[in-house]
Amino acid sequence: MPGSALRSPVAGTRTTLAVLLAVVAACIAFAVPRAAAADITPRSTVSVAVDTSGVSTNPAGQPVYWDWEKVLMKVTWAVPDGSQPGDYFTVPLDPQLAPSSFVPFDLPASDGSGAVVARATIQDGVVRFTLTDYVLRHRAVHGVAEFRAGFDYAQLNTTTPTVVDVYGTKLLVNRDPGPTGSSEYKYGVWQPSEAAATARDASGALVQRDRAQLYWTIVLRNRVGTPPRGWSSLTVVDTASSGSHFDCARLNARIRTFAADGATPTLDVLSCAAGRVEFRVTKAAANDGVYGIVMDGWLDTNAAGQPVYTDAGGNTHVGFNPEGFGNRADLSYDGITSTVSTVFKRTAQGGSGVGTGNAPRVDIEKYSGAWDGIAFTNGAPLLDESGQPGSLPAGDNDVAPGLTVAPGASTTVTMRVTNTGTETLNGVTVADATLTGPAVTGVTCTFNGSTAMPFNGLAPGQSFLCTGTLAAFAGTHTDRSTVTGTGADSGTQVSDADLFTAVSASAAVTGSATPAGTTPAGTTPAPTVTTSPPAGASISIQQASKPLLTIAKRAGARRVAPGGLVRWTLTVRNVGGAAARNVRVCDVPSRATFAARAVMVRRGSARRTMTLRVSRGTGCLTVARLAAGATLRVTVVTRTATGARGTVPNVATAQATGVARVTARARVAVTAPRPPRTSPAVTG
Repeated sequence: MPGSALRSPVAGTRTTLAVLLAVVAACIAFAVPRAAAADITPRSTVSVAVDTSGVSTNPAGQPVYWDWEKVLMKVTWAVPDGSQPGDYFTVPLDPQLAPSSFVPFDLPASDGSGAVVARATIQDGVVRFTLTDYVLRHRAVHGVAEFRAGFDYAQLNTTTPTVVDVYGTKLLVNRDPGPTGSSEYKYGVWQPSEAAATARDASGALVQRDRAQLYWTIVLRNRVGTPPRGWSSLTVVDTASSGSHFDCARLNARIRTFAADGATPTLDVLSCAAGRVEFRVTKAAANDGVYGIVMDGWLDTNAAGQPVYTDAGGNTHVGFNPEGFGNRADLSYDGITSTVSTVFKRTAQGGSGVGTGNAPRVDIEKYSGAWDGIAFTNGAPLLDESGQPGSLPAGDNDVAPGLTVAPGASTTVTMRVTNTGTETLNGVTVADATLTGPAVTGVTCTFNGSTAMPFNGLAPGQSFLCTGTLAAFAGTHTDRSTVTGTGADSGTQVSDADLFTAVSASAAVTGSATPAGTTPAGTTPAPTVTTSPPAGASISIQQASKPLLTIAKRAGARRVAPGGLVRWTLTVRNVGGAAARNVRVCDVPSRATFAARAVMVRRGSARRTMTLRVSRGTGCLTVARLAAGATLRVTVVTRTATGARGTVPNVATAQATGVARVTARARVAVTAPRPPRTSPAVTG
């Protein structure tokens, strides 16, 4: 506490002393971290404007929209230093726009660290950007955001165009007259809304899994040919693209009538599969009504309920397909053919934030064949929401059976290590653990002309290659490559791992071959370590099939006032070769108590809130399974005792079924408040 805050040139009266004590109390109270979130909009720099680039205009220069289109808003923002997690700034949604059309989104760090800087939500027509703990580690945090919102139909004319003023920009909005039957087209919408259809829980799973998320419509022509004439039989083959599918048991296909003219056409489903459905529509040729086919679509998900898609290389990613959800229909009206298709994406919104600070991160990909590496845009790597490259190698072979190898053939395997963070990495090492089958031999890594690891000076965006040989084998092969490094400035250790699987052609056919060197089922192989020549130029190769845990602990601040809050991050990694079961993580604070029993738990990009079970001052939680190579991060907040002095330690432990307990320690210094200055008593 700076002494200048308590100076008093006057002494000798009780009033002065009382004022001094009040100032001291206020300063001490200010030193304790705030428990409640604050609206920092008045202290932030925030601007918003409508982006009409690419929008057509009328002769008067006004941007022209259809009533179903969304308006793009762009926000620039900066928050003051000292902002706390939970603090927020706001942007009121223009009254001409519909709050229900807004979709919540995250603002990731543009440094490629994978951190989230802020989260955007809406409440009572106000967009709120809530800061995360990123602001605890960075200064001068600022960024951009963009979001889209649809028009409020209640404020639009029903028959004539409406001029609306959105954030000071005048827009002309036309009403869509709807289908007329003169042409066919296709469109898709979210149901019941994009926010509901794409909402995910703390584990990343879709909240809406018991009903369809997509709704497809094929608008049909009422006349075809030259000269135009009515039709009586229509065959439609509809195909879904990656990221979505049809549920044949819940297809919900039906005829939609836009303008009736006699009996409703008959719709029959001729065949149905997840990626393809075939219909037949029959009606009287004289029926000149306007009709369409509607059906439900479902997002692809994995076993955990998380949305997934497959890229052009055949690799599966967790998350929504960034290329959108496509759907194509091939139509044959009495033998006259045509094709309609559509692609619609999630509402284009997002943005980023960044601050002064380093964020170390590393990536390793193991593959066969060629790959140009991770793509970078404006210095930032293009990653999917799990932190993996947005497009992986075609020969990634993460999932069994993986690469099919011809009998007697050897395979060159490549590992590419890339610094995807914002901090130079030192002490970079690569290790390869064989899980089944023969080992990859002769593995050599080269960086800046050197083959002797550990490597130092791997700058952001730089990468290096390691190569090895998988000799001819019979049966199956699985191994995991792991890279570790340490931030040159922060001292933070980072790591990443990648699997590679292969199967011999004979095993792929028979499914019964036993690879040489494979441990029989039910037994545990003894770990072995070998080094490939030349000495000092190779990586370690291990045979491993057991889980192995490591734990690290970090305090969110170096100092804390008595009674103040400390945010601790516990990082548990499974560096072994098998999944760890019943992983129990405990925190043992000293001269402190838990500020809350609800804690944030992260596995990869998935987040969830769990409850600590506290007994005799120790708080524990249990995670059922931690996959090999996976990382678990637990954030715990403690309140320091008001009488604490000196250094306050904190201990964390982790253990699992059949896995020894590991321990990590961290500490913070307690800064005691200075006593108030008092002036000598006035005598005489």
